[in-house]
Amino acid sequence: MNDTSAVSPGRMTGVTKSPMMLLVYFGAPGSAMSPLTIPADISISDRRTAEDGSPDFISVGKTDTDYIIFGLALAVPLEELIPGPVIVNPVLGVRVRRDLAEAFRLELTRARFLDKDHAIIDEGGDVVIPVPAPPPSALLDKYGAAVIDIELPPRKHRTDPIDEIRRTAEVPDSLRSHLPSKWERFGDVIVLRLDGQLERYEVELARAYAKVLGLKAVLKDVGGISGDHRRPVIKVLFGEDTVTTHIENGIRYRFDPAQIMFSSGNEEERIRMACLSCTGETVVDMFAGIGYFSLPLAVFQKPLRIVACEINPIAHSYLVENIALNKVEGIVEPFLGDNRSLPGESFADRVIMGYVKTTHEFLPTAVRLVKDGGVIHYHETCPNELIPERSLKRLQDSVGGGEVTVLRIKEIKSYAPGVTHLVVDARIRKPA
Repeated sequence: MNDTSAVSPGRMTGVTKSPMMLLVYFGAPGSAMSPLTIPADISISDRRTAEDGSPDFISVGKTDTDYIIFGLALAVPLEELIPGPVIVNPVLGVRVRRDLAEAFRLELTRARFLDKDHAIIDEGGDVVIPVPAPPPSALLDKYGAAVIDIELPPRKHRTDPIDEIRRTAEVPDSLRSHLPSKWERFGDVIVLRLDGQLERYEVELARAYAKVLGLKAVLKDVGGISGDHRRPVIKVLFGEDTVTTHIENGIRYRFDPAQIMFSSGNEEERIRMACLSCTGETVVDMFAGIGYFSLPLAVFQKPLRIVACEINPIAHSYLVENIALNKVEGIVEPFLGDNRSLPGESFADRVIMGYVKTTHEFLPTAVRLVKDGGVIHYHETCPNELIPERSLKRLQDSVGGGEVTVLRIKEIKSYAPGVTHLVVDARIRKPA
């Protein structure tokens, strides 16, 4: 509907969306609004009866609805009653740069500012994300985002695939509810954890998951992560080729989930790396893996150079492949071997220590590599009762008589009962 439309009594004339607004109801003398125009979850206060065709002003407090309908009792052109266009089915969108969109979307989701009924769209070099109300200005400013009115297509809601898997899997009916509804997906390969009572049906289950999800391989997590090379203990249930290309936040990671660990729980930290300003810096990634942190930095920021160290030859081979796949050969320099063998000292503006369990053993190397005044991103797993004292003490001990300034401490995820994976960003001043 637009500003030249004519309407009939009881028909919809428009919708509005702000948290508090003033609606105008045009009615004939003695008329009343249709009950359909007052949804049950909208609170009405200060309603006055229309007389002689005068407007009926109704203050409305918006609660859970995405829009509010108001109507006309007289069949007259809308433009004669309301100057200017009427917004029909409006959607608020937030325009943000493409490289910041995923990090922004995650923050909107956590803050419950994401409209899940409408689709996210591309708009040139930007992305428009639907929201039910304007997000806080601090959040908008953080990402350089702007609120706009826009027509966005409805989001297509699809059936949860686990329902189809449970319906079609060749297992006894008594076990269908035990089929896992969560899995880790990497490209066209998934990794499952199966209840012990499902083991005798694991091949049949793998076929069902592969068919419904369109997979080329299904893997079973047998024993977590093993050894200094952090190799997953995996059993292949379906498929022969387990190498896949996983796309996350615009970065392409090619690897074999049967041989290489990829932690979904670290996604927020990988996104943070993509947003970490490091223009002109030399960065050392001491535990690069397949490029988890190096690639987001290289693709979305402007470092001068990233030295990516990896001791596992299989992971290193995928790191080399991913550097080419993401076209950052001129920025990321892969180094195969123990990072403690990396030559030089005091040349890195920033050192990333994306490893856990024994990371503190490598702090002397990080301090050797970082410049005076440089930053170390120190990851470790820590008993909850020792957070953050133990991490800070280890950093301080590593610089001797130097100074450690904590810039940020972030708990990334639960690592085990009573143990948390956290990261400390610290500026290092070396002793004179």
